Amino acid sequence: PEQLRKAPHGTRCPYFDMGRCDAPCDGTVALDDYRERTRRAWAFACGGAEEWRRQARERMMTEAAAQRFERAAVLKEQIAFADRWLREWADAARPQDQHEWLLLIPATRRKAVKPFLFRRGVLEDGPLIPQRKLPDAAAEWAAQRVRDAPSVPPPADAADATIRMEQTWLVAHLLRHKEARTVRLVPLAGVPADRIAACVSERLGGSASDSTERVTEP
Repeated sequence: PEQLRKAPHGTRCPYFDMGRCDAPCDGTVALDDYRERTRRAWAFACGGAEEWRRQARERMMTEAAAQRFERAAVLKEQIAFADRWLREWADAARPQDQHEWLLLIPATRRKAVKPFLFRRGVLEDGPLIPQRKLPDAAAEWAAQRVRDAPSVPPPADAADATIRMEQTWLVAHLLRHKEARTVRLVPLAGVPADRIAACVSERLGGSASDSTERVTEP
């Protein structure tokens, strides 16, 4: 962010007044402290939530035993967020090399679905598939695309990296939107190309108009 690049001579934003940032931009806190908190937040999102939750519970008990109840209450609220993260979001927050999904999105007012293959920030759209041809047609399309391009190369340049970042946010937003209830989501990371068709066929049993089905790799 622009103001962060100007630290400690930047201008703090409204998030400071909302209690959601400690304002490294204007030097209220040291930039190194901000970086360390960012690293811890990144570790939390990349699989460290369970360990953070365990440590936070220990700190909460310590604070309560010392009658620092206000601090204990803050930790209790943070633990509740960690519980929600683990319950609702952790499965979709994966390392980049595991962000490989087949998404089947129902077509509006048609008995058909639109398949999308999302791999490491690259989003490919497939042909419209009638529901009567599911799951085989979707499985065949996904398997063929992976056979054609077994891996996704690194971004070619800064512009390509930006596009991938934006497409990742697009997919993440979709999966948190209420319409995600109708999306069939199948992880493909780590599944060999010659097994994708069988994997997708197994995981997509039933109608694509059913509620969201999140599954783990076989």
